[in-house]
Amino acid sequence: MATSPIIIAEKDLAARSQMVRALTAETVPVVATGSAAELLEYLLHHDCRVVVVGNTVEERLSPLQLIRLIKRCNPVLSIILVADKVSLGQERTIRRAGIFYHTTWPTSTGDWTELQTAVACANRKVLPVTPVRGQRQLRIDLDFIPKGIVP
Repeated sequence: MATSPIIIAEKDLAARSQMVRALTAETVPVVATGSAAELLEYLLHHDCRVVVVGNTVEERLSPLQLIRLIKRCNPVLSIILVADKVSLGQERTIRRAGIFYHTTWPTSTGDWTELQTAVACANRKVLPVTPVRGQRQLRIDLDFIPKGIVP
């Protein structure tokens, strides 16, 4: 099974490069982009499970507007928001819009480890599938279950 990439969306090249270096330790491929248009185009044409949205992706869009656009492209996508300038009220609204995790910009080794852990958890998240006749079903990615548990 081919692994879907993690997408990093950050306009600042230095910050984007830092995130790419920190998240390539995973066995998952990483795709980086500097604009919201490229991000949305990629989401429409490729399979993806996790998007990491940085501080400055697009000046004309608020984080909430961008997250709503991303969710329109792929409603089951896990979004991790890495932003410092988010008020408590904005964070509540953004969480209701459907982000997986919010953190501030990493400044220490522990912060980078937290971001890596959040991305790994989002990538292993169980994905919902369309219910059949009103029943709720879940699709489980068997690649992440330890060997010997599944026959």
